[in-house]
Amino acid sequence: MVQFNLRCTGFGETSVAYRAPLMAAELQSLGADSMGFQEANLRWMTYLEEHLTDYAYVGAARDDGRVRGEFSPIFYLKEKYNVVDSGTFWLSKTPDKPGTKDWGSACNRICTWAVL
Repeated sequence: MVQFNLRCTGFGETSVAYRAPLMAAELQSLGADSMGFQEANLRWMTYLEEHLTDYAYVGAARDDGRVRGEFSPIFYLKEKYNVVDSGTFWLSKTPDKPGTKDWGSACNRICTWAVL
């Protein structure tokens, strides 16, 4: 398992457009069975899905549970693993309700988990 914070925004050499091909090449070279990501917005998710074709993923967007906001996805080799169970929950008093936050958090936070 490898873990990456993708940094969802940036300009120039820190932009997604600049970093995405470098990240995809690095990920391919690692050949990891599974990979976890932080700050994977919809642009990153689309790129990762298109370029990591040996992998499937579990996870949900933090703002609406579908596509709005950042994901914390887990990508896994789809030919090697089956998902036994998985989920995403919000770090709040209502963990099953997308987009929720509590305890003075500046933004909503999520946790994605999987049993492969």
